[in-house]
Order: sequence, then structure tokens, then C-alpha cells
Amino acid sequence: MASHPDCGSWLKSFLDARDVRQPDGRPLYAYRCTADEFETLREVLRGPLQAYNDKQHLRTFVLYAAQWWQRQYDGRRWAWEPLLDSISWHVAYPDLYPDIRAAWRWWKIKPVRLPAGTRYLGTFACHGGLPLALIRDNAAPITRYLRAVLNHVLEYGRFVEDPIELAKDKEHLLKPPTLRRDYVFRLAADLISAVLNVRGHIDDDNPIAALDRHQPDWRKLMPLDLDNALARDLLIGLLREVSHAKAVRVDDFRVYRFLRSTSIGWRLGASIRLPASISSRGLAQQLQTPTTDLQQRMEVRLVARGVHSVGVYRNLDSGDDDGDEEGEYRLIGRKAPLELWDADAAGELRLEFWAGDYVGDGLVPSHGASLSDLPWAFRADEHECPFIGEGTVSSRAPKIMVLAARCDLPRAAVATESEKDEVLGRVLWHVVRPITIDTDIGPCTISPSAAERERDEYRFFGERWYDLNCRFPLFRGVPKLQVNKPDGLPRNVSDQKVQWRRTGGDWQPAPSGNGLWQVRCLDAGELRFHARVGLLPLGMSMRLEPGQTVAEGSFTFTGVEGMRLATDDARSTVDGDQQSLRVQLRASTVEPPTTVTFKLHWPPAPELVVDAPFPGRGGRFLRDGQPAGDRVAVDELYGMSAVALSPNAFDNFSITGALKALDLGSLVKVAHFQRPLLRKTGALHEVSLIDVRDSIELLLAASSDGDASVKLQVDCDGVSLCDLTVSRFSTEIKYDPQNTFVEL
Repeated sequence: MASHPDCGSWLKSFLDARDVRQPDGRPLYAYRCTADEFETLREVLRGPLQAYNDKQHLRTFVLYAAQWWQRQYDGRRWAWEPLLDSISWHVAYPDLYPDIRAAWRWWKIKPVRLPAGTRYLGTFACHGGLPLALIRDNAAPITRYLRAVLNHVLEYGRFVEDPIELAKDKEHLLKPPTLRRDYVFRLAADLISAVLNVRGHIDDDNPIAALDRHQPDWRKLMPLDLDNALARDLLIGLLREVSHAKAVRVDDFRVYRFLRSTSIGWRLGASIRLPASISSRGLAQQLQTPTTDLQQRMEVRLVARGVHSVGVYRNLDSGDDDGDEEGEYRLIGRKAPLELWDADAAGELRLEFWAGDYVGDGLVPSHGASLSDLPWAFRADEHECPFIGEGTVSSRAPKIMVLAARCDLPRAAVATESEKDEVLGRVLWHVVRPITIDTDIGPCTISPSAAERERDEYRFFGERWYDLNCRFPLFRGVPKLQVNKPDGLPRNVSDQKVQWRRTGGDWQPAPSGNGLWQVRCLDAGELRFHARVGLLPLGMSMRLEPGQTVAEGSFTFTGVEGMRLATDDARSTVDGDQQSLRVQLRASTVEPPTTVTFKLHWPPAPELVVDAPFPGRGGRFLRDGQPAGDRVAVDELYGMSAVALSPNAFDNFSITGALKALDLGSLVKVAHFQRPLLRKTGALHEVSLIDVRDSIELLLAASSDGDASVKLQVDCDGVSLCDLTVSRFSTEIKYDPQNTFVEL
């Protein structure tokens, strides 16, 4: 058969346009075939093929096949038929193999080879670049996959030579599953490597223009069609991800746990990472509330053995109105990163949103559940070791630090063992070989230098009860165990994989009563999850009843179904029946504690130790759940609140602020404000002081007196219950003219 009249001339024109006399071995996507050239190429090749020894025809077809993958592949099964049908070639594709290999040699490219043989379609894919049809938007699965691979390479690239192996670790994020192929992993690795090669010239404002100035040939490295707007947006997102590698993704509230070497030894720490922005819809979904309930400004509080203010979100798109479904919240009042330590870092970390009162249900951030009795694994970095997971884990890191109960481990697997390195009662092991640690819950395998396993997050879903504080999650009724895999939505875990037991008892398929229970998940004989939970009667409720003084009050528990209750306070009394218990409390001091501890017991279950607010009548100013002093500065209002307890539902509580300054003059009658305290639950009322900060600053701005202050009071129907002085500065200046010095 004679050569097609247009193939040779088309190919020569294609190379001449790029000042290339003959192929130089670059990937086929690096020749940057345009959309018009691709359509012309399709017409050149279209038509019946009578013979397979036409060199020009097959050389052109190889380029076309790579471009077809990039421009036409839509994620379905990658096969020869749609490729050949697109140019009306009705041939047995194995007959093309010898001439295709010869065409590759002419292009000076190496085919993709696997143990099973040469991958022809895989070679086309690797030389075509990322398929444009898969890049729909920033939320597309391929985009999430590439970002995950990028961060994985940044984290473990120093341990693993071949980035393809790291790309495989994240294959569970690839959708549809037909993309989970070796040549797709190679394509992802090539793209991430290209991004990392140019990261030194990234400019946040316009990274593309910056690369054009500093590295003119950079486009040849990218397996992307940069004439496509979506492909450019993807690349810009990856480039910015490199420059903010540790940044939290949008809509992602996350807990970061770590081991840190300190002057007193290794310590377990944790911090909360808040997204810089989040959509109104996304925030409403996380708080399980309608978008109309979101407020213009909301304070974020971290609840973890105390209450800590960690930031303020403001809706920048909705003016002074309530949250807009399409609006965006920005983190505008972020405090310095809060770090929790030791037992606080190991417990559950929960976020609450406040705008005068609760907004939504609050949320437990990703990986914010309390750590269990399983071994805890950390990547063995020098000074700060990030948390990997619990129980059975594997990591690309060559050494894993493990906190577990004292046990015998194979010497060959342990690099160092120091008896003095104990954290929270656990021995610190430095593991360099795969080991299995036997626990009374089940065996756990720790594997360094291994392919990273998919990190599933297990959570309980049920009627969570927050009226009482406890080390363990409290549920009314029996919750369902769910698993949240990185590639999809939460799904229920089969009951056949979940087992329950009381401490010291045998494992059973379901709980047989209320109280403290252990729960584990076994999958194919492998321990995947363990936790402790407190189960309460489904109809249980609690009511606070403040007494006549700040030092006394009571609780009434209903629907307790045979619960026994005790407190450590010798002056307390408990009475009631099988369905209702009343606890009368009397503090032994004039200034009562802020919390009271209860021990709940359903024989034969172990005790549940819980805390509740002390029900003494009156008002208080609290900082992170503890009594505040009598004087603070404006910048110290984060984490502070005014709380009050009422003996009935008719008391009206409010917080008032009045300016105290030497130069008030005519302002004396107007320099004040008043804000009601909102009912939080039962008899408890509360308002966050950050909500009145604007009013305080407005009053202080009305005075030029350096010692000006605002006196805050919690009032009940005009009667003052407590007060707090808010000044401009955290220190008070005292000047003595006789001694000519200033005392701070």
C-alpha cells in the first residue's frame, strides 16, 4: 500500500512548527499538539487501513493515540476499540504491535513495560498527559487525588526514591476505579515531579507568569494541556499547594497530634487546624443545621477538659444579614495556635460555634476522637513526630515510634529502647522492622518502610449527650459504628465485625446494658478499631435546680433505669426511685467550685465518671471554664464568658458595661450598653465576652484617659451578681511623682 498522501507532510509540518528536525526523546505531550492540529490529525488518519507497514502512518498514529487519551478519554474502560473507531480503523490491534514499537523507536521514547509485558495503551496514556475530561472542577476526584499525592510526596519523598510508589498509596482516591492502573500512577508521579521541579519560582499572585519569566521551558515538563482553562486552574492549585504544603484544605477541620521532644522528655501534643475559609453550605452541613441558623459572626471554641476560644469566623458575603447559603466564612479572629498536652491531647477534641448561643450541634473534627488503648504510632522525625495512627499501621518512614504498654519485642525490630522514655504510662519504642504487638484486645502489626495503608476513620453515630462531660463519648441508646474512608461517604460497619465487652469480661456481639463498654472492630481477623463509650438510657435527661445561694443547688435525673449515683462531696444527698434521682449539693466554702463530679453506675458495669456545672445560683465570669480574675485587658477576652444560673424560668439575666474614666463629661449618661444572657440549657445562661468586645472598644474609644476601663456586670432583674473590669492594657501603670518611677 502506498503511503497516505498527507501523513508524511503533516508530520514534517508539525515538527517544523516546533523547530525540531527529528524527535529528541521528549514525552509526546511535550510537543504541545494544539486542538486544531489534533482535529486535522484525525482527518489525516481517518479511513480504512489496508496495511500495517506504513512507517509514516504509524508514527502519526502514535502521536494521535496519545492525544486521544488526553482529549477524549472520559474515565471509562481504556480499550482499543473507541480509539480505533474514532479514525474508522477496523483492524486487529495486535497486528499493529510491531509497527507501533518501531514508531516509538523513531520518536525515541521508551514503552511502558510491566512483568506481564509491554503496555501499549499505557504508553499512549503516559505520553498523552492528564485527560481533560476528568478535570471538571477543583472538587473532581482526580484533583483530590493529585493533591493527596503531592502532599504524600512532600512528606515521604525523602524515604522513597520512586514517586510512582507514593502515587500508588493514594489509589483509593482515584475514581472511577478504571483509572487505578500503573500508567496512571506514573502519569501522576510525572506531574507531581514536574510541579516540584519548578516550585522555586512560584508566585502566589500569578504562578504561571512567574514561571514564564524565570523558567521559559517549564511547559515542556507538564503532562497537561495548558491551553485548557481547567488544566491551568489545576496546575495553579498544585503550585499553591506546594507553597502552603501544611495548609488545611477548604472545609476541613482537622486535629494534628504529635510527639515532641522537650526539656522534660517526650510529650504527646495536639493542636486544632481550622480552614482559612469555608462555604456557608459546607459549614451548615458540618454543624447539621440549616444555613439560615448561621450568624454573621461566630466564635469557635475547643472543648477538651475545659473550653478554649480558638478563632472567629465572619461571613464576608452577606453584609449584616444572617448566613447566606452561597456565602463564604473567613477566619478573621484566629488566636495563636493552641496546643494541648498529655492527657488533654489524647482525649476527644470537640468544636462548638457560638453567636450569643449555640449554633448547630458542634462537631468533632477529623481525627479528633479520643485515642484508645491500642498502640499509638508516630513517624520518627527528629524533634516533632507526626501521629500516623493506632493499632495496625504501616508507613513509608524507615522508623516508627510506638507508644504501647510494656511488652517483649524482638530485639532485631527495635532500634533503641530507653526505660526512661515513658509517655502517659506507655513505653516509647523505636521500631525499624515489622513487629506484631499482642494486646488483650487483639494483635497489632507495625510495619516501617512499607506501602502506606489506607487510614480509615471510625466514628460512632447516634444520640450523643453533651450535658455531662466525660473522658469517653456518652450516647443515649446504642450507637452504630461507621467507617469514613478517604474515597467516600461514611458507611455503617457490619454488626458481625463489631464486638462489645465490659472491662474484664468476654467479647459479645452487642451490649447488654448501660454503663462503660469497650468496642472493637475485627475485619478478616485484623484489629481495625477500639474505643470506650458510655451508654446511657435512651430516655435519660437532667435538670439543674439552683438553690437560694451561690453555694447550693441540685440536679434531677430522670429516665435512669436503676442507675446508682454518688459524689465525692460529703455534704451532698441523693434520693429518688428507679426512674428519677435528685442530688442536693451544698458547697463547703462560700465560693463554690465550677463543676461537680458524679459517678454513675449500672451494676455490673464499671463506673462512669462525669462532670457537670455546679448548680449554685448567681452569676460568674469564667475563662476557659474556670473562674476569671477581677481585671482583664480587651485582648484577653477570647475564651471568656459570663454565665448565670436561675432557680426558675422567669429570671432575666443580662450583662452590662459602663465606662469608667476621668474625662467622661457629658458622656456619663450614655457610655454604657446592655446585652441579655441567652439560655444555654436548663437553668444555665451564657454569653461569650467576645460578642461584646465591639461594644467595649467603642466605650473605651470615647475616652482619652489612659486609665479608662469598662466595668462589666452580670445582672438579674437589676440586681448585680458579679463584676469584672476590662482595661485597654493587660498591666496597670502606677506613677509615683516623689520617687520619679513608673511601676507596672
